Amino acid sequence: MSYLAVEALRGRSKAQWEWKPFRRLATLSRRRNEALSVPLLALSSDRGIEFRPDDGGRQLPSDATVTDYWIVEPGDLVFNPMWAIGGGVAVSDLLGAVSPAYRVYKLGPRVFPRFLHYYLRLAEIIKQYGLLVRGLTTFDRSVTREDFEGMPVPVPPLSIQRAIAEYLDAETARIDALVAAYGRLNTLPEEKWRVIVTQAVTKGLDPTVLMKDSGIPWLGDVPAHWQALKLKHLTRHIIDTEHKTAPFYEDGQYLVVRTSNVRRGCLVLDDAKYTDKTTWERWTQRGRPEPGDVILTREAPSGEACLVPEGVDLCVGQRTVLVKLDKKKCEPGYIVHSLGGDLVATYISALSQGSTVSHLNMEDIPGIPILTPPRYEQISIATYLNHQQAVRQTLENLIQQQLCLLAEYRSSLLTASVTGRTDAR
Repeated sequence: MSYLAVEALRGRSKAQWEWKPFRRLATLSRRRNEALSVPLLALSSDRGIEFRPDDGGRQLPSDATVTDYWIVEPGDLVFNPMWAIGGGVAVSDLLGAVSPAYRVYKLGPRVFPRFLHYYLRLAEIIKQYGLLVRGLTTFDRSVTREDFEGMPVPVPPLSIQRAIAEYLDAETARIDALVAAYGRLNTLPEEKWRVIVTQAVTKGLDPTVLMKDSGIPWLGDVPAHWQALKLKHLTRHIIDTEHKTAPFYEDGQYLVVRTSNVRRGCLVLDDAKYTDKTTWERWTQRGRPEPGDVILTREAPSGEACLVPEGVDLCVGQRTVLVKLDKKKCEPGYIVHSLGGDLVATYISALSQGSTVSHLNMEDIPGIPILTPPRYEQISIATYLNHQQAVRQTLENLIQQQLCLLAEYRSSLLTASVTGRTDAR
């Protein structure tokens, strides 16, 4: 058996280190959970071995099934052969039992467990798992016991293994703390953004303007010269889409806007799907999308909205609606921002009470409440929010860049340390 990815890694490691097949360093453990005396464990690609949640994300196994689970002790290696390509391997710090579909190994005296944990989860080793599988279906992606146990493993002196593992424990904890901090920071714009939008589309930008009671307790006062209108008063047409999925074609010229393409007031082309002219003509026979029209999602999720942009031939897909505005009465950008505020969110939430998924029926859409200032003021508010949105996007991009850099640094640090190219003392 050739281990190409391992050999490439071995070529970059310290020449004086020994390498041994995994089978020389560990033995397969087959101790059953017959006494039902230990908690169930789960194997996470990100977090390693952890206690299995009560619901487990699936139906809990029966006691009869759990007796077939393998006992895992601290220091044992757990390997999921069907998800090795996703990082399904870890050394356990816990006592418990894992699925009989996994393999549990007792490590020998020549291996420091945490060192092996880091090695077998390296990006290069996960690539090797991919080279050992036959395909990506559930059974074809399984790594055989023979292939896994034959894989070469570096065996530096035990003191060096321990030093590397302790160094990586400290460094990865520091990196993970930074990632968590950036993750928390990344949620702040979303929370603040809803506040900024709601303030602008319900109070306006002039703090000195005369106010009046809105009649809505949580909303309070609104500008006295604004009108409380419904969406139907600001539109020419509200057009439902075909209630089926449009066929997609790799060489299609016409964008099919799905609910996943409408996010936070923007048309997002990640994972965009396209169709042909015949389908486009059929899907737009009730009304062709034009720049400045609004695309509104009815479900999964409901209430997301964006504008139809210039220069894009598109049709709206399932669970979306095309809203053609009366542009003499309203500014399209203001309407999109209003649909993203708390007033509309509260309306949708009230309609969805008793349902596990929020949704908008076609008959509900004309009644969506829109606080409507004069058109010149709508333009000012839309311009202000567009600028704030650009600032927000810049911040999110910077955070994402930092997260990518941290991920790259973490991966390179692990590889350099486990191959001895970084002094971990």
